[in-house]
Amino acid sequence: MSLLNKKIIQNNFTKNSSVYEEHAEVQKFAVDNLFEQINFVISTNDFKNKKILDLGSGTGLIGNKFRQFKLINNHILNNFFYEVDLSFTMLKNSKNYSYKINADIENLPFKDHQFDLILSSFALHWLNNFSDSIKKISQILKNSAVLAIAIPSAKSFNDLKKDNPFFLNNFIDYQEILKALQKTQLQLIKTYHNQFNQQFPNQIFALKNIKKIGANYSQLHDNNHKEILLKNNFQNQRDFYKKNLHNSRQNFTLNWQIDYLILKKID
Repeated sequence: MSLLNKKIIQNNFTKNSSVYEEHAEVQKFAVDNLFEQINFVISTNDFKNKKILDLGSGTGLIGNKFRQFKLINNHILNNFFYEVDLSFTMLKNSKNYSYKINADIENLPFKDHQFDLILSSFALHWLNNFSDSIKKISQILKNSAVLAIAIPSAKSFNDLKKDNPFFLNNFIDYQEILKALQKTQLQLIKTYHNQFNQQFPNQIFALKNIKKIGANYSQLHDNNHKEILLKNNFQNQRDFYKKNLHNSRQNFTLNWQIDYLILKKID
């Protein structure tokens, strides 16, 4: 199995950080739905005075949600809210009053039993070893604390994967997530699945949108994956652009499938 090159991922998000929120429609949708699912499990009063961690925080969409609903005031955010992201530039663009930590989720700088609530939206699919990482994340939760996840499903944009000649990284399958959770102290207390459709004039516009939200990871730029270079040759790419430019208004739907999991650390 090929490992994701974190430097490429970091550079992609950094490069597109200034336009990220303008195009991050699916990420905003996922955060909204994640909060809906959390509210079935946790009273909003329980957010106050809790130590909270946002993993893969980006420009701070989760922190924005806390402030929007006034679940945490700025003073409490400053003392109890932590944002972690691989891209320092993305963190700088967050307007939340928080501890901002530039780090890889697979190498977190926290001791065990630190947090009352950990959230992560559209970030955990960038892990090279989901099973090991979710186990480490569970260890930094306090007993009875909650982990809330929104993650794009492996079923996302199958039409785009099928028809375009460019490499798109595969998302983790839901059953793989459940298997990984068996090795942790995390108990699944609520799960939910939904989809988000984006309309574009054609597949080229869909790919451009993916690029603008930093999610254009391609191992084509990684010298360790030369076999992909052979697969994605110039002829296939030329045919792809020719087809889309000749049908510039064919209306292409980019379909995201999203999994939500609310978990509790058992004593």
